Amino acid sequence: MSRGSTTRKFSGTATGNDLAFLARHECAIVLLTEPAAGSEYALHAGRTILGRGPDADLVFEDDHLSRQHAAFELTSEGFQVLDLGSTNGILVNDQPVDAVLLQHGDRIVLGQLTFQYVVQERPDQNEFDLSDS
Repeated sequence: MSRGSTTRKFSGTATGNDLAFLARHECAIVLLTEPAAGSEYALHAGRTILGRGPDADLVFEDDHLSRQHAAFELTSEGFQVLDLGSTNGILVNDQPVDAVLLQHGDRIVLGQLTFQYVVQERPDQNEFDLSDS
């Protein structure tokens, strides 16, 4: 089993209030598990499915993951993680969950992989306006 091997695809679209959140924030999950610890996976919009199957958006070779293990879905308040009926479930901050709105710094365990959810505010565009007024 090679847990460090991943492929990446994107799906889903965001609309309305969801896009307003993304206009103000950058969101990602950062892998904390070796051998690829530190790898960052941006969450762009809509729905991103993580699993070991070829039809997942983020594919990891981990026998403890289901083919479609979890989905990261954008809401007007940020991303939530949803269990897609996985065999081994999801832990967020060491608590089993079916669905939960993620907060910056949350640790998410999927199979044998641990991720950290990171939210960063985008810089205010006006701060970089160097024109004389």
